[in-house]
Amino acid sequence: MTPINIYPFDEPRMFRWDFIYLHGDAEMVWDQLENAPDLFTADRAMPKEECNILCMIMDQPALAIVRNRHNRLCGRVALLSDTEGLKDILTPEEWI
Repeated sequence: MTPINIYPFDEPRMFRWDFIYLHGDAEMVWDQLENAPDLFTADRAMPKEECNILCMIMDQPALAIVRNRHNRLCGRVALLSDTEGLKDILTPEEWI
């Protein structure tokens, strides 16, 4: 499967992924609004079920983890080069 491309939150004509957030170094890729550094859009619609998805953020590979928590799909995205960020997203039971 081709990786999903992730873009800044204000990118027109892209799909919003509600309740799925950029994490760690992935939050620093763009200069976005201070109160929304972890929001993004993608070139495909948000998944409708739990999954792990390979993504690209500005030509940098990333991993999106999507889980059902509290009866709602939510998730985190971290760059594959960000060891600490990946450790955090791989423990969905600790997400707030």
